[in-house]
Amino acid sequence: MYWYVKKHFPDLPEEDIRDILQEVWTSLLNAIDKLYDKGDEGQFAWLIKVTQTKVIDYYRSQRKTEELGERIGLALQEQKEGCSVQDTVIARMIAMELVEGLTEKERRVLSIEYFSDTNDEVSNAFKCRRSRLRRKIEESFGVFRKKR
Repeated sequence: MYWYVKKHFPDLPEEDIRDILQEVWTSLLNAIDKLYDKGDEGQFAWLIKVTQTKVIDYYRSQRKTEELGERIGLALQEQKEGCSVQDTVIARMIAMELVEGLTEKERRVLSIEYFSDTNDEVSNAFKCRRSRLRRKIEESFGVFRKKR
């Protein structure tokens, strides 16, 4: 599976390929009973399909992260370029109001995502796997965007 991903998606970083394959193997372990009935060809086809799905999920999550990062970067750049102190204070007040409207768990996800150094630290704080943590972060950002 590694060589399949490496060949068909050469732009993926090595670490991300390993993360994707880890998720593929987790899916394999969860569905192992269902795969016994399929022949070798069916099992291989299933693995390819799951791998493709995981890669697509990766690209989708990267696009969302990049879009959010670009928006934050543009907002910071605009703020530096020509905002008055009053505009800065108002923007911070709005941000604080949004953060105060979040639940404690959502605030925790937001703070860990932006202020922690490693993914392991984040995973340990929530006592879950990285894939589940990514979903929690995306859900929290979705709630945060809706409240804006």
